[in-house]
Amino acid sequence: MKTLTHTIRFPFQAVVATLLLLSMTSCNWEPRQKLIGRWYSSDVSIRFREDGSVYFNSPAGLGVGRFHFDETVRSASTQDHTPNLVLDLIRKQNRIQLRFNVQIMSPERIRLTEILPPAPGQSTAEPVIGRLKLLKRAHDQSSSRPSNLAAIPQTH
Repeated sequence: MKTLTHTIRFPFQAVVATLLLLSMTSCNWEPRQKLIGRWYSSDVSIRFREDGSVYFNSPAGLGVGRFHFDETVRSASTQDHTPNLVLDLIRKQNRIQLRFNVQIMSPERIRLTEILPPAPGQSTAEPVIGRLKLLKRAHDQSSSRPSNLAAIPQTH
């Protein structure tokens, strides 16, 4: 005969097992998958899309293009400045390529270190380090929501 305790315990165990499975699979996302979404700081916004496209907005203007993230380059420390993220962009009708070392600090933060091309006559053995940016993940509202409604205040 089933008791009330047995009836409650089985659904509870199923819920716990499901949550445990989901948490384990989300922690095992590939590094590239962890980049997908919008990231921002006070002057930069980057949106990485699953199809490999990227939108890079900065004071220099909006750049649209493709990104390549090399998951084999692991940043062992903050001193490692090997580029592992390349953005091929069109900005103001010009093709540009930006190189970064990206470190995934947490699910909510990434650190971008810009790797600049060497100046003419400079050795290419030592990378030229540009600006360091800490970016925060944006938790945008549903993408199915029309963009023209985003500015309308919500009433409760």
